[in-house]
Amino acid sequence: MKFKFFELMLGIAVVAINIYLLFELLAMVPEAFIYDYFYPVYLALTLLTILLVGVAFTYNNIMSNKRSFYFLLAALFLALSDFNFFIAIYLDVPVFYYPDRFFHILALGLLLLFWIKPIEDSKNNLEQREV
Repeated sequence: MKFKFFELMLGIAVVAINIYLLFELLAMVPEAFIYDYFYPVYLALTLLTILLVGVAFTYNNIMSNKRSFYFLLAALFLALSDFNFFIAIYLDVPVFYYPDRFFHILALGLLLLFWIKPIEDSKNNLEQREV
């Protein structure tokens, strides 16, 4: 797999900005929510989310079909859901629960479309379908 120089630099810049913002959000969490394992769990969740979105972009770039696009959108909506959940819980803005649920439902629906899509591609060859 080859990357163009511009794509590589853009990807590195986006990941660097996300890591910086990760620590900025971590600094905003009130002391009442901090417990012994909060930092490693928060960092792991956020880094896994960044990795998921990166894999989804790469998969969509390689495959370039509807199925990969569904996965990309699902990954983005899951990331937006996590971000809205963070704002609702830790920054105590309850109105952000609504976009959190909305993005989560959209992501789950898109994951279902991602999973079901092979059935449409091979209606007569269901034995070839991977589960």
